[in-house]
Amino acid sequence: MANRKLKNFEYANHSEKGSSKNRNTDELTYLESINGSVFLLCQDSSAHELEVSPAALATQRLKYYLENEFVEKPSAALRNALIYTNGFIYEYGRKNPEYLNATVNCACILIRDNKVFYTSLGELSLYYFNGKRPVLISKGDIGDFEDLHDAEGDPQNPDTVPLLGKYKEIDPAVNREPLVPVNEDMLLMCSKGFYENVTEKSIQKILTDPMPVQTKVYRFVDMASIASDDENISLQLISFYNLDHDERKFVPLAVKKSRVIKKKAPDKEHTPPDSDKTSVLDEYRERLKDSPVRYILVGIAVLLIAYMFYDLFIRDPMPPVRRSVDRAVISEDASGTDVLSPSEEEVAEASSAPIPDDAVYLVKSGDTWSRIYTQYGVCSWFIRNHPSNEGKFDNDDNPVAGTRIYIPLLYSAKAEYNPDFYREFSLQKTGSRCENANQAFIDKFESENL
Repeated sequence: MANRKLKNFEYANHSEKGSSKNRNTDELTYLESINGSVFLLCQDSSAHELEVSPAALATQRLKYYLENEFVEKPSAALRNALIYTNGFIYEYGRKNPEYLNATVNCACILIRDNKVFYTSLGELSLYYFNGKRPVLISKGDIGDFEDLHDAEGDPQNPDTVPLLGKYKEIDPAVNREPLVPVNEDMLLMCSKGFYENVTEKSIQKILTDPMPVQTKVYRFVDMASIASDDENISLQLISFYNLDHDERKFVPLAVKKSRVIKKKAPDKEHTPPDSDKTSVLDEYRERLKDSPVRYILVGIAVLLIAYMFYDLFIRDPMPPVRRSVDRAVISEDASGTDVLSPSEEEVAEASSAPIPDDAVYLVKSGDTWSRIYTQYGVCSWFIRNHPSNEGKFDNDDNPVAGTRIYIPLLYSAKAEYNPDFYREFSLQKTGSRCENANQAFIDKFESENL
């Protein structure tokens, strides 16, 4: 008896020799591999007694593959391990005459990320207890396959699953969709000596009882032994707990008589309850996972985000406009006498001073009007009322971080930015707090200088 508690499940196993057997060669194994947690039950199917049992060889090869060859898809890892082990035993029998007809029944469970993948070959079965009743999810086929293979032993029917080592090639049926258990769900891996002598009703009665996992295994062995002790009775029981999800999901391999048949949908007899079925949304997500449509949608989303960034922080819907001062050809003086406007040469001479271009400034976090004035020497009133800056300030007319604003350097008090008119905007004229900055100030400046 072996019993162990791990992070998300507890397991117990036991094997009892049948009265018709000289020794018990059944192999019950649990191991942690790079592919996940692995449970194995291997059983000799031939009557030959060898020094090293074929079941031990199969267990050794399965452990070797799963511990050294990582496969991304768990179902493929389990399938590849069985194909490799079958080939090894088949060739081993050709090289060692005493193992020529040695074959092995085998059941495997692989748990990765709390998702279960499983299969069984030969006289072994797997049950899944969903909290209410045990469901037969996998059962090996031990029928006569001679008529299904050619002279070289190659399988002609890919849905036919022989014993390990009997034929050169096999195609084991492993569930492609993972079984996802919830807390208090259980998996039962058992031999022919158990499932032929214990009814599903009896299995259900013990599994629903709150007794410890180890005690359940003892009860199962005793129950099967009382019914018949001819065959070896071997089983492993796994109980799940501390799982972080509460949605059960599984699609069992269809079981017809004693043959495992791979089907896309389960038989009605073994259809799980509604709560166990995969939702339509989950199936759609799985189909979309590797679909080209997914990448197209992602590309559209990236383009949309890029455009939004450009529209908010780069594009300026109101580019700066240079304001020109209209000059009347004829103006009236205070007495109402018509006066001729200056000639074109005089206008050109008077306006020969270059007008500095606006500076574009990206407002940084923590910027204030005082900081901006220190850099450019332009009063905030001139910036806030600049036509190109309309709608770019908060409710208190303060600058907003990440916004591009235009600094009218024509109104700067710094000679480096406004070499011709900087004196007109000194603090002596605009006021120490720029209190004189207003439209009248601008009008007076333009009438006198532009």
